[in-house]
Amino acid sequence: MPQPLARLPSLTWEEMEAIFDELAATNEQKDQAIQLLSMTRLAAGSLSPLDLMREIFCIALVLPCGNDRPPKRPGQERFDLPSSG
Repeated sequence: MPQPLARLPSLTWEEMEAIFDELAATNEQKDQAIQLLSMTRLAAGSLSPLDLMREIFCIALVLPCGNDRPPKRPGQERFDLPSSG
């Protein structure tokens, strides 16, 4: 029996910007991600929900693969584990 489709949590554009800001390792990456997100926000009205998600995922590809820090939730402090060694 197929499972019912689960909806993704809704986010504001400001929360999305905060996520990308937190994931970016450099100021240049932050600027790039925010610029791309701004252009995507402008085009959002003419995109299907699926195309909009594709665009947002593509923005994440601008960030380097070596950046493995999980995003903090907006309004919460990030918990950093102590480094080993």
